[in-house]
Amino acid sequence: MQLLSDRCRVPPRKICSGSLTLGKKHLLSIPLRCGYIPFRPPQTDLISRFKEQLHKYRKSSYDIEGCDVGKTFFAEIYTPECWLFRTHIDFMVRAFWNKCGSHLASCNIVVLDSLLTQLLSAQYCSFVQACSPSTFVWHPLLASCVEGTLGDRSEKTGWLKDVHTVYTPMNWGNRHWVCLVISLDTWHIDILDPLLTETSDVKVSSFMAPLVRMLPHLIMSACEPDDIEHVDSTFFSYSRLDGLAQNTRGGDCGAYVIKFIEMHCHGYEANHLSHFSNLMVDNFRMEFALDVYKDFIGKLRVQ
Repeated sequence: MQLLSDRCRVPPRKICSGSLTLGKKHLLSIPLRCGYIPFRPPQTDLISRFKEQLHKYRKSSYDIEGCDVGKTFFAEIYTPECWLFRTHIDFMVRAFWNKCGSHLASCNIVVLDSLLTQLLSAQYCSFVQACSPSTFVWHPLLASCVEGTLGDRSEKTGWLKDVHTVYTPMNWGNRHWVCLVISLDTWHIDILDPLLTETSDVKVSSFMAPLVRMLPHLIMSACEPDDIEHVDSTFFSYSRLDGLAQNTRGGDCGAYVIKFIEMHCHGYEANHLSHFSNLMVDNFRMEFALDVYKDFIGKLRVQ
């Protein structure tokens, strides 16, 4: 039988010309890829208008597509060292996909929110206790993730048929965020961890067990027979990448993870993700808040 790793690799990602120079102390030439600019400080006047509109808002909460979030929701996204919960992270992922999803889908990439890892972890005990993985009853939203039918996305994102690489954030123990890069070609998961010292190898193994054991069976259950001809139930492997920027001041791991997702799925390698200054983190947290606000609330009013 042909091994999964012997399958054809994904075509090289499209790269546009251009470059970006960062900082005075850390000069790093970063190519601009398909119009994506990884570090662009938001305009001062835009930030001022944004904060003014948030301050003038009189209701106690915002309704974002049926999800009720507190009045401080956007301030929590842009405030340095403020912990980001699943609701923050998932709307940040959705805003990013709305902006770049068409291009990423054309490169056989999909970016999912934390629902995938959350549901796999929640069903893990039942999966382990099941008589046979082939008869396990999967949560319907897990099947939708693999089939590419979750939500109202117009892009084709079925695993193995349309998509070869899956990006998703994962929460470890309700205290730390990491980014997972799931390769459907090599059956391997790269973990982009913004604070390696936070989690021991033993803990990592425990957190990753639901994915490495369940994903093969979920894929075989949800994908079309023609797409899984060379797939078997071999566990996924995983490894944590070294050399990435580390969230040493604390509280920013969720923001780091979204930036890791943005840059890595546009083809940036570890050397481009090796250093985020506090100012850079503050700026891209503000950018995330602005993107979510503009996507789900409306345009900022010009004075």
